[in-house]
Amino acid sequence: MSAVIESNGADLAVCRLAGALDAEGAEQLREAMAECAAFRDVYLDLSHVRFMDSTALSVIIVGVRRARENGGEVSVCGVRGNIARLLTTVGFDRVAPIHETVPAVAAGTLVAAS
Repeated sequence: MSAVIESNGADLAVCRLAGALDAEGAEQLREAMAECAAFRDVYLDLSHVRFMDSTALSVIIVGVRRARENGGEVSVCGVRGNIARLLTTVGFDRVAPIHETVPAVAAGTLVAAS
């Protein structure tokens, strides 16, 4: 599992997740979600995620809730295949908006967050 967070400063970030999101990488995912909670709008790009288990899904849901508590909003982008089926099956769209791709407003001039 890898996570790269790109931002435009303090209000918008894209967190690009890749690999297998499972119990083994849960702590790294938890840290990435905690970092994302500092931004007003966050897009989780799952286009390079090949597997997600219930542990990772729980970490993401907790991260979405934490972001909302801080006045932010999280959207999920780039879901496909088995990840799309998982999110649909568990009703994740009731937790956070799901977009087919990263919206153009977030895809442009972002730089790696430090």
